[in-house]
Amino acid sequence: MAESWNKGDVFLVPIDITRVGLGQIVDVLPSELYVVIYANAWNVSSPPSPGDVVGQVVLFASLTLDAKLYHGDWAIIGNVTENLVNIKLPLSKVRISGEMHIESHDGSWSRSATPKEADQLSFRKTVAPIRLEKALKAQYGILEPHPAYDDLRYELVVDLAKLDGCD
Repeated sequence: MAESWNKGDVFLVPIDITRVGLGQIVDVLPSELYVVIYANAWNVSSPPSPGDVVGQVVLFASLTLDAKLYHGDWAIIGNVTENLVNIKLPLSKVRISGEMHIESHDGSWSRSATPKEADQLSFRKTVAPIRLEKALKAQYGILEPHPAYDDLRYELVVDLAKLDGCD
């Protein structure tokens, strides 16, 4: 990634000519970002402030690339980190030497997965940032719904608490 992005960077996501959504970088990895997109929309004439992310409902979450940020399509408006502790970090399943493993979102750890755990998890996936933007636009009726957008829903994120049955 060409730029230096920071955990907590808050950015605007265009929905249409009158509305914007709000996104946030949750983690910065060597070649990708883990971002969330919040459910609310704001009028472009009175856009949100960075602190508005606190208490917002997360709608979408994914590992993605920085193209929309790099080109200025998603304008960074500030940095807020106090809410990041409340955002789930996803686990994925990966196949290593023919055996299913659980892997952290950043790849810093993995372990063998039980069959039940493997059934709960999706394979690790990174999506283009335009897919997140299109998912938000579809949420607001600008684009047609698509199953690929459903895969980005935050409620589908499996973290350690959910995997252990605490949710």
